[in-house]
Amino acid sequence: MLLELTIRDFAIIRDLRISFANGLNALTGETGAGKSIIIDALGAVLGARVSSDLVRSGASNAWVEALFDVHALDANRAWQNALTEHGIEPEDGLLILSRDINASGRSVARINGRSATAATLANIGGFLVDIHGQSEHLSLLRPTVHLELLDQFASLGEQRERFADLAREYAAIERRIEAIRSNARERAQRVDLLSFQVEEIGAAQLTPDEDTTLE
Repeated sequence: MLLELTIRDFAIIRDLRISFANGLNALTGETGAGKSIIIDALGAVLGARVSSDLVRSGASNAWVEALFDVHALDANRAWQNALTEHGIEPEDGLLILSRDINASGRSVARINGRSATAATLANIGGFLVDIHGQSEHLSLLRPTVHLELLDQFASLGEQRERFADLAREYAAIERRIEAIRSNARERAQRVDLLSFQVEEIGAAQLTPDEDTTLE
């Protein structure tokens, strides 16, 4: 659930903070009041493509932050897997997504204060918000959702979870094998270096107290 949305220097918005309550929340106003800009700002913090045009005229950067209560997703295994994949840990069931957009066009994304990519924002944000527009439902445009719906229709939930477990186990084994191979290469390189140094020391024919004799 979206608890709070903070927007600064985004399009025509100078500084805005909106708090949301349980149930239905409605934003109303005349055409041009900025309702769609609020949706655009939410989209930006959910990983949508952004540009320097979104920075308010005269400002150096735009900033959007969204605070979510994610307790309701605790039982969602796909959500938990996504958190693990990206190394994200909600604090007290809360998740903060933010996006800083520079006037040069560059942007910086963060999740709970840690840097993240826009793709990570989109992945995590996909569990948090569905934006419905005219003739548009963003969830239905995501191929991963197509697979989810197809698996649900075929009642393959249990088999899918088992396959996902095996895939993660396989990937973990692959990483372990690669780590072992990498360690073996590093050991071989270390042996070569030490052998070379031993040969150099032997060839130097050093004697005790040679430094004193040289002086």
